[in-house]
Amino acid sequence: MPRNRNAADNNDLANQISESELIVMQVIWQATEPVSVQYVQDQINETEGWQYNTIATFMVRLADKGFLEICHQDGRGRTRLFVPKISEEDYLKSHLKQTIKRQFRGSAKAFFAAYMSQEKLEKDEIDELREWLDKQ
Repeated sequence: MPRNRNAADNNDLANQISESELIVMQVIWQATEPVSVQYVQDQINETEGWQYNTIATFMVRLADKGFLEICHQDGRGRTRLFVPKISEEDYLKSHLKQTIKRQFRGSAKAFFAAYMSQEKLEKDEIDELREWLDKQ
C-alpha cells in the first residue's frame, strides 16, 4: 500500500488493522501526546511480550496504511514519534458499520437482535437504551 494514504478516506477501515496492530493503536489512542516505539513497548510489555522491533514494524506498517503519522523528536533526529491520524471513535464506527454490512446484510436490527440474544442487560441499561431509541 502507498505510504501516507489517508485511512479515514477508506470506507473499509475494519479490514485494514490486524488484531496485533489494534493492540498498538489502542495504546496510541490512549496517549495524550506523540509516542515512541519504546513508550508502546513499555505499555504492553507484560501483556504481549513483543520485542521492540516487532512493535516498530507494526507502527511503521500502520503509518504506511495511513493510520499513524510519523514525526521526529525536536523536528529532526532518529527518534520517531507517532500520532494517530484517525480517532478511535471513527475507527470503531467504521468497524461496526462494516461488521453489520458483512455479517448481518446491512441490518442493524439483525445485529442488535443477535447481540441481545447473547447479553443480559440490567434494568437501568434497558431503560437507557429505550430512552436513546426514542430519541432516534
